[in-house]
Amino acid sequence: MRPLVYERELLPEYGDAVRIPVTAERMERNRRRATGSRLGSRNFLRIVDSFGRTRDGDEYYDPAKWDFHNIVAYETHTMLNLPVGSVVIGGFETVDDDP
Repeated sequence: MRPLVYERELLPEYGDAVRIPVTAERMERNRRRATGSRLGSRNFLRIVDSFGRTRDGDEYYDPAKWDFHNIVAYETHTMLNLPVGSVVIGGFETVDDDP
């Protein structure tokens, strides 16, 4: 059973149904504001990632890579398909701390 605070207070403000569209809109707005030409070309912009790889702005700001709905779908698929493990806890053993 879910706690009432979760359903009444947290889901309406922070649930996926609310946050995913808000985040998707924010990402699209930021993608459109990217530094580059006033004509929309980002070809002269160079992005250096944390691994030292260089990409041009058009590749980095490719709309398909900034579609938050696709990102959520990919991450959901990945998380739901992680291998499931199990842990078996045996009997407890007392250990003396003698020097």
